[in-house]
Amino acid sequence: MKEMKMHSYVVKALSFVFAALVLGTLALVATAPRAEARVDAVYTVPTEDPNLADAAEYATRSDQNAYGSPQATGVMYFELPSELTGVEAKFEISLTANGTWKGTGTDGSAVSGNCGRESRKWFACEVNFIDLKFDAIARDAILATQFGRGTDFDLRLAVARQFEGQPIGVIKVRIK
Repeated sequence: MKEMKMHSYVVKALSFVFAALVLGTLALVATAPRAEARVDAVYTVPTEDPNLADAAEYATRSDQNAYGSPQATGVMYFELPSELTGVEAKFEISLTANGTWKGTGTDGSAVSGNCGRESRKWFACEVNFIDLKFDAIARDAILATQFGRGTDFDLRLAVARQFEGQPIGVIKVRIK
């Protein structure tokens, strides 16, 4: 009988601790600061080699929806994938009076392009970078970390080297 009572107290104590942990976790989640708004974005390096097509597409980030549709605001925000350059670079481009888009990056480079609504959910810009910064050693390390040293690495490295020689591409931002 004594053992049953002791067992009952242990079960109640463990239940209390578990409930406190659950409630504490819920309270932390409810009061945690919200993450910065992010939308889906894709950067594509144009390539004529069909073997490189899949390796030429990179998921990237944009906080565009925090500002509104580029079509409405005349401003677009995006990050260039560091897998292509080895350098972190964020860009803001704006619609100019003549209908082209121009802007600068956090790395000091310039970008220009032609932009427009690609579909109901996507806004796209064909972009050209000027004075874009590259760090080949960092880029190769990023690619090796993400894709290993096999075929995926080789394909991604070929795309990145092509991009370094001709820094152009298409950035697509999902509009919600």
